[in-house]
Amino acid sequence: MGGDERMVATQQLSQLHSSLDQLELEIKRELGGAFSTDDNRLALIQIVAVLNVGIAAYFGNEGSDETTLEWLLVIFALLFGLEMTVWGTLRGWSNAFADAKHPELQASCRLGLVVNLTALTGAVLLVVDRENSLLSNQNARTLSAFTVLLLITSNRKFGQMTLAFGRATTSVIPTVVAIFMVVLIYAVANIDLFGDQVQDPGTGKPYFDTFSRSLATTFRLFTGNWHDTMFQAAEVTTEAAQIWFTVYVFIISGKLPYSA
Repeated sequence: MGGDERMVATQQLSQLHSSLDQLELEIKRELGGAFSTDDNRLALIQIVAVLNVGIAAYFGNEGSDETTLEWLLVIFALLFGLEMTVWGTLRGWSNAFADAKHPELQASCRLGLVVNLTALTGAVLLVVDRENSLLSNQNARTLSAFTVLLLITSNRKFGQMTLAFGRATTSVIPTVVAIFMVVLIYAVANIDLFGDQVQDPGTGKPYFDTFSRSLATTFRLFTGNWHDTMFQAAEVTTEAAQIWFTVYVFIISGKLPYSA
């Protein structure tokens, strides 16, 4: 074997050892036997977030200095925001928030970004808007205290749950859109068919005289007791109202192919 061939073989062997080491680390991490740098970072964020929870919980206690607590909320928001900025810069923003190899970390990082941006908005309002002309002091505190949510979002398992929920939501979007369209069509049609003839026996207000009431009533028929409204409509109009509402409930309850 020549020198060049030996060098190529050595490089390939080195790459193979590196890949095996990386694979071993991934297996240990998935089995809970080792933590990566990302896991250590998330654990540290959770520890600091616990302190942030304590600060937020202390508001309203007798003898608490609310001005000092507000500044602590601002400091925590800035601290978490600075940490994410440094981490994203060192790792690369595309690698941090578009990690195809570890989608659960990607979800966790994106949720953390949303939480940090919300908290920073509240922190800026607490510092700049001292007269509360843009937002009340309580609401600004609430926004700046959003970093307590990092205790939940900075977790691989929560990232996996978020991904699963996102995939499930995506799969039901066509059904949700179809249901909304049926509700909308029926709400508009009910205005023309019934107008102010069908009234709520409790308040005396018509169910279908305006679009907002018709939409609210039609949606309520989908989620609650629809028989009473159907019989009321049949009494003041014709028995065809029973067929009208029965067909509506039949469609909306998932008997058509789109919800299969």
